[in-house]
Amino acid sequence: AKDNAANYNIATNMTTKLGALQVAEDNCAMGLDMLATASESLSIMEDLTLRLRSLAMSASNSTNSQASLDALNAEATSIVVELYRIKDNTFYNGIELLESITDIPVGAGADMKSLETNESGFIKDVVRTDTSTMTKLADVADDAVLSSGNYSISTPEELAKLSTMSNNSQIIGGKYYLANDIDLSAYSTGEGWVPIAKAGDFKGQLNGNGYVIRNLYINRPNEGNVALIGGAHVQVVNLGLENVEIYGGRYTGAIVGQGQMNNLTNCYVKGGTISSNQKVNYSYTGGLAWSLTYTKVDSCWSDVEVSGYKQVGGLVGYAGCSVSNSFALGDVSGYSEVGGLFGYSNWQTFSNSYAKGNVTSEGFSGGIIGFLGNGTVKNCTFLGSVSGVGDVGIVVGKVSGSTTISNVLYDKGINEGILDIGVGGEAATKTDIYAAIFERITNLQVGSSATSASNISIALGVSDISELDFILSGIEKEGALTVIDSVQNLLTERQAEIGAVQNRLLSVLDEISTQYENLVSSRSTLQDADIAEVSGEYIRQQILQQASATLMATANQSPSIALQLI
Repeated sequence: AKDNAANYNIATNMTTKLGALQVAEDNCAMGLDMLATASESLSIMEDLTLRLRSLAMSASNSTNSQASLDALNAEATSIVVELYRIKDNTFYNGIELLESITDIPVGAGADMKSLETNESGFIKDVVRTDTSTMTKLADVADDAVLSSGNYSISTPEELAKLSTMSNNSQIIGGKYYLANDIDLSAYSTGEGWVPIAKAGDFKGQLNGNGYVIRNLYINRPNEGNVALIGGAHVQVVNLGLENVEIYGGRYTGAIVGQGQMNNLTNCYVKGGTISSNQKVNYSYTGGLAWSLTYTKVDSCWSDVEVSGYKQVGGLVGYAGCSVSNSFALGDVSGYSEVGGLFGYSNWQTFSNSYAKGNVTSEGFSGGIIGFLGNGTVKNCTFLGSVSGVGDVGIVVGKVSGSTTISNVLYDKGINEGILDIGVGGEAATKTDIYAAIFERITNLQVGSSATSASNISIALGVSDISELDFILSGIEKEGALTVIDSVQNLLTERQAEIGAVQNRLLSVLDEISTQYENLVSSRSTLQDADIAEVSGEYIRQQILQQASATLMATANQSPSIALQLI
């Protein structure tokens, strides 16, 4: 590095890139092997289906005797059984490649497309409020009591001042707007961040204004109301939290510990963990908040790992509020009353929301809600897995009272054998609960970066071919050819999709090879010796050394020659 610091840095980066390209090349090769396995199995199935079609055409000819039909049906049955066997037993490295995909009714479950986030990370676009004319919180006297007005917060110090003032009961109203993204890394040691309104009251509004608070660290396992905002009567809108590490006691969340609020709207929490001191003081935990009452949650989402003891939810632990247009992606675990979205709730409505994380507990656990009494779940979807020692339900772990569940979709493929509703399921009013097997999207990392350009995705599996059961009742029956042609089309469509991705992977291998060779050459220019230059310099030094030796020898001989002349 001391010889050429700049080029050393460049060469080191190139070495890192070369290593990544080698791994990407291995990934491509494995992807090709996996797809070749699926493709070859599909080819065998296609051949069998063609033979089945030939048998159906022969059976439809009236010239066959009963003995001939029996022989045709025996072979047809054998082929159908073999088609099922191949489809169910095509694996690569433990991955099932051709599992059946269930057709999903239009409109089943949540409208997940409408809940996609935009580039800023929010579900709804944020029109930022101009904060340039607002009073900066830094300019407010430390002993002031704020009951109204608009204030801007643009630094970690100003946010910490809001915490201090709220905990001194100095914030009894007003609106507080973020004017910048805020990094709380400075509060990442010891007990970390002091929650806003942890001991005092905070009545007003915190408006994230489309900005993000990053690196929120709290380590207070023996305390309650642990979150960015501990316990308050505060409205929170348009706020994002990213990279959180929160460890609390009772009432632990990311944005709010426990709150009685006007609403929580268009907020998200992304990346990190939220956990509470399990089995101590019956710790409760939520991805956004533990407890929300007298409010509503709309257009919010979380993608964090959540763990606690009781009343643990991917979004909210105790939901004393209605929730709509929201989702949770992280894994959720606890002892009891654990849900992918909500841990525990009574008398509330949950609509157009979904969860994708895996849910585990030893008590009541549900993909959407752990425990629900006298509530309503409608237009919701669960795409994760749920498991537990106690009472487990794919939608709800336990229901009581007058509970209504309608238009709910869940993934049967990873929840085989589990009831849609656990304890009390027979008491719930249920309509349109759809159990489906979804396409398994396989992602192949074929580049050296984390961008979408370095990733190739393919949906494996084929649609359900159980309609072939029709053949078992007699291949000579009318409609047999239609069934066979339908299955044949399913196989050829998937085969074509696999072939297209195989071509892409071959192209990627060529691209990687080109990049690798040129990077090696460039790195060599910076890092390796120029052999021609070094060899030339070596020869020059050798010539000079030899010439010097010759001159010295001649000089040494000159006196002796002169003496000989005397």
